[in-house]
Amino acid sequence: MLPINLFYGLLILLILLPLIIFRFSRYKNALKTNRYLALSLVALSSLLWGMANQLVIVRDDNQFQEYALFFPQQYQLANQQQLTVPYQFGWRKAAVVNDGQLPLIYETVKYGSSDTEVQIIGVLPYALLKNLPEPISYRFTQPPSAVRLTFIGSDLRGWIHR
Repeated sequence: MLPINLFYGLLILLILLPLIIFRFSRYKNALKTNRYLALSLVALSSLLWGMANQLVIVRDDNQFQEYALFFPQQYQLANQQQLTVPYQFGWRKAAVVNDGQLPLIYETVKYGSSDTEVQIIGVLPYALLKNLPEPISYRFTQPPSAVRLTFIGSDLRGWIHR
């Protein structure tokens, strides 16, 4: 499990470093090679961004930790049980671990015009909820009533709360 902030920092570094090298390269024959290197690293970083699973671990005091997951992991819960967190193959998958005694609610928030319906899923104490329909965008904060939609006419976002 890789902390999500470290994961995003590495992705930014993976994108910016070859672009900086390409920009300040002095050799004419190296420009084409550096261009292909920069484009391939940008493509690799976007693939890594999409294939990483979002894992949110929530405790009873509404504190959470967010990780990027690339392969199955073992996680020890607060009640000393071992939990296997599986990797889910697909684009932008998410999972929630409720590491506490209080139940947790995962809800999808719908923006725009869409045929899909809002889902409300309960997460039992000391349990894992995987295969979430949307990545988690809001954690214990009220989602905004409206968001700006760019290329599409609707958007679904995940929200966890008690």
